[in-house]
Formats: sequence, C-alpha cells, structure tokens
Amino acid sequence: MLMVINQGTLESIPSQYESILAEKNFSFDTLSIVRAMFGIAVLIFIAWLFSTDRRAISWSTVIKSLAIQIIIAFLVMFVTPVQDFFNFFGSCFIAVLGWTKAGSEFLFGAFLDTGKFGYIFAFQILPTIIFFSAFTSLLFYLGILQKAVWLFAWLMSRLIKLSGAESLSTVANIFVGMNEAPLVVKPYISKMSKSELMLVMTAGMSTMAGGVLAAYIGMLGNGMPEIEIQFARHLLAASVMAAPGAVVISKILVPQTVAVEQDAEISRDRLGANILEAISIGTVDGLKLAGNVGAMLLVFYALIAGGNSIIAFLGSFSLISMLSFCLSAVAGCRIYSILSGKYGRISRYALYASGAALVCGMIDIYLKNKYGTQGVLPLPLLTALAGIFSGTLIARIFLRRNKPSRIRYYETGFGALSLLFVSLALFHSFGDSINATVSSLTDGRHTELSMQLILGYVFSPVIWLIGVAIQDVPLVGQLLGQKIILTEFVGYNELSNMISANLFTETKSAIMATYVLCGFANFASVGIEIGGIGSIAPNQRATLSIFGMRALLGGTLSALISAAIVGMMM
Repeated sequence: MLMVINQGTLESIPSQYESILAEKNFSFDTLSIVRAMFGIAVLIFIAWLFSTDRRAISWSTVIKSLAIQIIIAFLVMFVTPVQDFFNFFGSCFIAVLGWTKAGSEFLFGAFLDTGKFGYIFAFQILPTIIFFSAFTSLLFYLGILQKAVWLFAWLMSRLIKLSGAESLSTVANIFVGMNEAPLVVKPYISKMSKSELMLVMTAGMSTMAGGVLAAYIGMLGNGMPEIEIQFARHLLAASVMAAPGAVVISKILVPQTVAVEQDAEISRDRLGANILEAISIGTVDGLKLAGNVGAMLLVFYALIAGGNSIIAFLGSFSLISMLSFCLSAVAGCRIYSILSGKYGRISRYALYASGAALVCGMIDIYLKNKYGTQGVLPLPLLTALAGIFSGTLIARIFLRRNKPSRIRYYETGFGALSLLFVSLALFHSFGDSINATVSSLTDGRHTELSMQLILGYVFSPVIWLIGVAIQDVPLVGQLLGQKIILTEFVGYNELSNMISANLFTETKSAIMATYVLCGFANFASVGIEIGGIGSIAPNQRATLSIFGMRALLGGTLSALISAAIVGMMM
C-alpha cells in the first residue's frame, strides 16, 4: 500500500521525487502490454538460442515460473494487503537503517550531517553493509531465516517441481549473498545435476542479499524516509520476483533431464557456537564485503574516468579520420594475413614498415605542434597509418597463436564502425569531429563521446523492448551496461544521481531501472561464483567454469523480464 503523505511532508520533498509517491492505478494500455509481452518473448528466445538442449526444455516449468513472476508483480503493484506486507518489511529495513546510523554517528560524528558535508558514500552506505551482515548472521543463528527460506522453498518445489536443494538455494539468495546461499544446501552441491547447478548460479546472479538491499534503499532514498519506503517495496519485489525469474531462464539455458529429489534439509554450517560468535562472523564478513565494495567502486570509477578521457580524446578526431583508421585497420589485418600465408616470416616486415611510417607521422605532428613547422602528413593519412599498424599487429598476434578466426571478429568490428561513421556523416560533414556530432545529435545532452553514452546506445534495443519510454532508453541502457561491465553498485549509484538530477522524462523509467539493476549479474560475479561454489564442491568446478557466462546471461535476462512485467502494469 502506498503511504498517505500529508501536505507538510510533500513540501519537504524535492519535486523530482513527488511522482514516485503518487498513487498508481492500473490502466489498460494495449500498446504497452503488447510491447512488453513481445519484449519478454524476445528475451526468452535469446535464452532458447543459448540452450544446451532445446528439445528437453520443460515449457510447463517455464510458463509456471513466469506466471508466478507476473502474479507477484500484480500483487505488489495493486493488492493492498500485499502492499502492506511489503511496506511493513520496507519499514523494517528503514528502521534498521536508523539503528545503523546510531552506530555510524558514534564513529563518524558530524560527518553524517548531509546538510553540512553532503552525501558521503563511505559514511552513509558502507556501515549499512557491515551491520546488515551481522544482523543476518544473527537471524540465521536463531533459525528465523531458515524457517522463511524453507517455507518459500517448499512452495516453489511443489508449484514448479524443482528439487528441494535448488529450491532452498534459490530462495536463500533473496536473504543472503550468492556465496552464502549455497551453504544452506552445502551437502547437496557436489551431487547436483547440471540443471540444478545452473539454477543455483543464475539465482545468485539474479537476486539481492539483505545487506546490499539495505544499501540500495539508502542510496535511492537519499535520506528521505518516504522515498526510501517506496524504493524498499520495489527492491524487495524485484528480489522476490528474481527467484522464479531465475527458474524461467535457467531451465531454458540448461533443462533438467534427470529425476530430482524434492526433499532437502537446510545445512546449519558456519552459524557460530553462540550468539556472540554468530554476530562476530557476520560483522567480519560484512567488513570484508564493505571493503570490497568500497575498493571496487574506487577502482571502477577511476577506470570510468580514465576510459572517458581516452574516448573523449578519440572523439576529438574528425569522422573522416576515424573512418580512415577503421578501413586501414581492416586492410592491415587482411594484408598481413595474405603475406603470412604466402611468404611466412617475411610478413613481419609489413608490421615494421607500418610502425616506422606511424612513428614518422607522429614526429611530424609533434614538430608541427611544438615548433610550428609545416606539417607533411594530413591527419586522415596519419590515422590511416595508425590503422594499418593496428591491423597488422592484431593479425600477427592471433596468427602466432593459431587463431585466425579471431582476426575476422576485429575486421567485422572495424567494418561496423566504418558504417557507423558513414551514417553519422549523413547528418553532418566528414570534417566534423565525433564529439561535435554527438553534441548535435543529442541536443547538447552529451557534449562529447563517453563510455556511458556508448553503453546506453548499445543496450538501447533491449531496453526499448521491455517498455521503457523512448526518451529514457539511453539512460536505462547506460545503467544496464554499467551493471554488467562494472557492478550493480555503480548502476544504483548512477540511478540515484539521475533521479536527483531529474533526468528521467517518466517516473516509470526510474522504477523499471530498479528492476533492471536487480542482482549481481556482472563479470566480476562470474569469478566469485566459480571460486565460492567451487570451494564447497571441487568436483563441480569444471561445470561452474563452463556455465559462468551463461549464468551472467541468465541473471541479466531474469532482471529484464521482471522490469518488463512491472512496466506493463504501470
């Protein structure tokens, strides 16, 4: 149920947040529903393309799981008792955030005063992760979380006919992290089938642990309890929906082909000998997680800044110069490949010659800029030399490794970029820089080429499919790209910044983005899952390695399906 907000409360809330508090009524929008259903069908088709055994897919399991996702979304959006239930748990999270603040104030004092020092991530969010980890460990020691996990898992195993072990692990991911959830069924991991193991991995990528969930609530709420409760409801719903969503995708990617055991008991390993030890274990684990999150954010944001500097520099070149580079790179790959096939080692002289010519060109540019000499080589010719050198270098590297097929990937990529630059030149002249073209095409919203802009447009097609407003598609696409390539923490932090800056044209887009970002589906998590689950069951390490990227795909598709379902109802 949406909160009743009095006039005094509304006056204290910035205008960009008011629409988030507005009551939503279901409106039968045929176009929105058809578009979302088509998007869901496309996402399921993508999973089908990557299936290990398409004939063995149990479509009844897939349809039942998808129906559960849709029902959960409908209940959360429109049924008052269910809304009250989620709002109650959201309020509990907000209350516990208040407890965390008490401990933080003891350590950091006035630094928590956002009016004086602003919003400091390290002081506002990281302590939340530490406390929630300790609190979760305490609840597990007391047996409270086990009962909730068992109840939900029992329902899932009966409704969808999953094995008891995979049901327990999938539901446990709603409450704890992707490395802790498999510990709930530790005795069964080594004997799991490939399909069960795939679901364990996909669920880990799809859902959110309680500690980081609380952190996301704090980030998106920006210190406003009314807004925090609204986002808490959506984040909780996203994590709960992700459990059946993981089943939908994982049972397509790796279908169950063997009989499974529907009964399983929850393991009580690693809970501690007493309450104090359980709290200590949770605190230490939370400290490690908070340290990892802080360190990763520091490194990733620094990499984003460095990457954007390089990309913006490349964007300062004219379209004709970049077209010259791409076409020359394709030519360099092709020339070296031909020479290598006919003349063997003599082909390396092509690399040396192109490198020497590039060095001469760079010296010419340096002298022109430093001493004002008359330049000999025009910039398009210099970029052509750089392209030839790059192409020959790429071909040499992969031919020496006996991987000629990789060269074709680069040739295709450079060819696609060439078509892109030609297309951009249709709107502007070949003499314009890429940055100037970007600024013109985006009406000044972006002044130069950046990693965020590229990611936004790369993922735009799938974001449009799930029903995001066309004006907001690049923004949500950018968030999805940052989640996959970096981490969901970067994505949620950027989402918070976007909402604060009032960048979304529709509130619906911001709400859908919270579902798109749900889960740990990023490249770093692939290694974390392989290492974490592999340490529990070393005999499954090879299977985990094979399924790592499929689990990443599964977690991403699961979140997108949840977003499409919610968007269909808004």
